[in-house]
Amino acid sequence: MKSNDIAVLRLRAIVEADACALIRVLQHLQMRNIVPSRVRAQRLGSDFIDIEVEVSGLASDVFKNLVAKINQMPLVVTAVACD
Repeated sequence: MKSNDIAVLRLRAIVEADACALIRVLQHLQMRNIVPSRVRAQRLGSDFIDIEVEVSGLASDVFKNLVAKINQMPLVVTAVACD
């Protein structure tokens, strides 16, 4: 990777279809002063929401810690760091 290339890290989470779900996931980024480069949310039937967030300029271990924290949320079914 060149020094001017910035790694893009992607988080994908499946959460319960709650009105606050997207905001609660994004709050974990906001608390760390991280502005995502892209956010996508899509309803999956009536029970779940698929959330995908991309960030850049963040250390991989910090990102994995962030994903682990999101995974601990009660409304999160699963959250994973994608390659």
